[in-house]
Amino acid sequence: MSILMLLFVLTASTSSTAQTHLSVADSEQTSVLPFEVSFSGSTAIGPNNTWLWEGGFGFSYLLSDHMRVGFEQLGYASTTLLSGNRSALVIAPMVEYHEALTSSLHAVAAAGVPLQIRFGADLNTRLGAAPFVRVGLDVFTSRSFSIGLMERFSYVISNAYIMTDHGLPSGAMIYATGLALKYHF
Repeated sequence: MSILMLLFVLTASTSSTAQTHLSVADSEQTSVLPFEVSFSGSTAIGPNNTWLWEGGFGFSYLLSDHMRVGFEQLGYASTTLLSGNRSALVIAPMVEYHEALTSSLHAVAAAGVPLQIRFGADLNTRLGAAPFVRVGLDVFTSRSFSIGLMERFSYVISNAYIMTDHGLPSGAMIYATGLALKYHF
């Protein structure tokens, strides 16, 4: 229930006290909980139509009615190079805007920068980055659980970025689509 509708219900002179209490209880059931833990997985298409997969855990906090901040894609990636195995730990700080379309359907837009700390294969470069923009829909099955459908575009700005078992070059564009399972508390 929107805040304007709740204010109307609470201040309307024709509403009875029982109706007002019922409306407040309804609004508490559909309000968004402040913390979110998620697991996401997506298939992606990279350079030369290379099929990729990525996934990871995330955590976010609701700053205001429409803004969340946090991280996603907390995970690990590795690839085999001629000089040995190259591994990366990944975390993506992000900001997310969401708008309730209905009580169970929210539109979502986000931006973030996945950062990799890379090691192994006797290479000196340690940091990888591939900023992204993401849009999607969150379908709430209950107040505490939602399924996110997402589309994301990423661009590699570092000299390389490890995704699945591939080393992607600087300037690579990646399109991904996937699902996220989200727990709200």
